[in-house]
Amino acid sequence: MFIALDTEFVWQRTYYANLGLIQAGMSPDFDRALLPSSGPAVLHFTPKNDDQRSVLLLDQLKYDGKSLASVVSDRSITKIFHDAVQDLQHIHHWCGAEPVTIFDTRIAAGFCGMPSILSLRQLLINTLGIELPKTETRTDWMRRPLSLEQLEYAADDVAYMGEVMAILIAKAKEFGTYDWMMKEMQTIDNLALYTEDVPINAWKRMKVPVTAFKLPRQLIRLRELAAWREQTARERNLPRSWVVDDKVLVNVALNPPANAAMIPAKELPRPFAPKFFEVLAAVEQMPEDDVPELTPTASTKAREIADQVIKAIATEAAKVHVDAALFGSRADITSFCQNPDNPEHPLNNGWRHQVVGALARSVVGFV
Repeated sequence: MFIALDTEFVWQRTYYANLGLIQAGMSPDFDRALLPSSGPAVLHFTPKNDDQRSVLLLDQLKYDGKSLASVVSDRSITKIFHDAVQDLQHIHHWCGAEPVTIFDTRIAAGFCGMPSILSLRQLLINTLGIELPKTETRTDWMRRPLSLEQLEYAADDVAYMGEVMAILIAKAKEFGTYDWMMKEMQTIDNLALYTEDVPINAWKRMKVPVTAFKLPRQLIRLRELAAWREQTARERNLPRSWVVDDKVLVNVALNPPANAAMIPAKELPRPFAPKFFEVLAAVEQMPEDDVPELTPTASTKAREIADQVIKAIATEAAKVHVDAALFGSRADITSFCQNPDNPEHPLNNGWRHQVVGALARSVVGFV
């Protein structure tokens, strides 16, 4: 039993996305009583083919999502997504769903001799020979009423997902990658992927010039200012950069100004300036016994070794019909080369270790 899900949203000038529509494509054995079947929670449209007859279009503007949260949290129901994490982050924030039993067709494609970054449109072409129109990519999904063309366009995003999943599973079994694929799917059943991290960790998502930070106090400033910005952005539902830009946080952490006049208003909007400087002042009183640790910049040698490891993994990945990108990003591989004995690194765990772990270590040791 499965349900294919997708979201349409508007994400401009806000911290959180505004969900406008939830598409649900259900398997024949799915219990339709688990979800609403009529208005106002459901937007009705005339299906253009048999595949669309299994689709419900849930109106997030008039539906609280409680029943959908139960479905998403039900282990007996497979939830199919294409590029699951972002959609599930939005759904979790909206209705509190705790995702389990997820099948991500984007990731699955990477175990079937295809790139793991394929768009849904291209995946449908590759698997079913169906080419979806791109006519409604700029639709304001918060607008009502939505046109029949917009509703049909939205329905197409989930109408064929059950067939796509079946094809990908069959192909993975043919290639001998099915077990690896399903182990990777289990990693998506991780609530931490969908819940907000605590603001105090916000600095970890910033691009920071590591070598510029030489003093503990500078790192504490960066951590506390980033935490304040994160909390403010969430409370005001504003993009982080609208509160204060990364560049300003880094510059202030390195060289704190004496007053707000030293920072242009376009870089630090004046409504936020008093609290900004209040936080900055408080930082100067904090002890230096809990200092953030920046990841060391990789040496030229480590980057050169990483290039060799990436090439070796790409060669092996092609042999086993797995997209090399699934083994890790360049940053992931470089991190491995800096510390190949790290027991927590993905190349030292699970199916990745099984497939290329020994190869990667041998390249590091040889080079």
